[in-house]
Amino acid sequence: MASAITTTATLDNYLGTHPYSPAQTALAVAWANEAIENYCERIFASTVYHEWKELSDTDTVILDHRPIVTLNQVSAGTTNVMSLAYTDAAAGAIGVVTIDQTNLTLQYGAPPVTAAYTPLPATITLLAAMVVAAGWTATLTEEALPLAIKPVLTQDALNTTIYLEGPGTPVAVDIDPDAALLTLPSARSGWVYVMYKAGYGTIPSELEQIATEMAATFLARKGDPTVTSERVGNTAFTYGGGGDIMSAFYPRLDKFRARSL
Repeated sequence: MASAITTTATLDNYLGTHPYSPAQTALAVAWANEAIENYCERIFASTVYHEWKELSDTDTVILDHRPIVTLNQVSAGTTNVMSLAYTDAAAGAIGVVTIDQTNLTLQYGAPPVTAAYTPLPATITLLAAMVVAAGWTATLTEEALPLAIKPVLTQDALNTTIYLEGPGTPVAVDIDPDAALLTLPSARSGWVYVMYKAGYGTIPSELEQIATEMAATFLARKGDPTVTSERVGNTAFTYGGGGDIMSAFYPRLDKFRARSL
């Protein structure tokens, strides 16, 4: 769900007396909020993030979201937090592990089946206890937040033991909150884990104004008989003779876009 950059109350106040129904204004606001976050490639509401960054001889960590509100943890390196093993002697059997911040997925056997554990529980002890699929063994080796486990795209655990990795040694850093930049005590290579909260408790008034104007433009265009297509899900509305609603707002939104690295 997109951040509440603008609201129906703000839009109603901006429009004054208008002919639109509550359902129409709600749709316009939802579209504007989602369209802005899609274009800016960032979430504006204050949100907690768990990020892994792989460094190469640098003392700078560039986070994905800004501004930083709270820096909860910065750790360098990794530590093994849970082992997983799958035993199966059948011909053609597989035993593959995937984990991200949404779920732990096990693909195993012949023919293969899938066991998905989602959402991740509050503790890694609970996560280890959840793994009850036949042939699998999960063993806790170190306490860690499941959301802090380093993501694994695919790792083969067939007739062997693999280890899921969590944050390593805590390190002190200097912070530039607005730029979402962390500076380590010295240059290093390898993995760094960061848990932090970023975004806005109060949406900037300039951004709220842009979203409100976009929602109003959306409503006005919907009454245009030249409308040829529209899509709410991933923004992109195209209109015959009118062009894309978003294009007129690009120059004002560009200052809010995610940083290009």
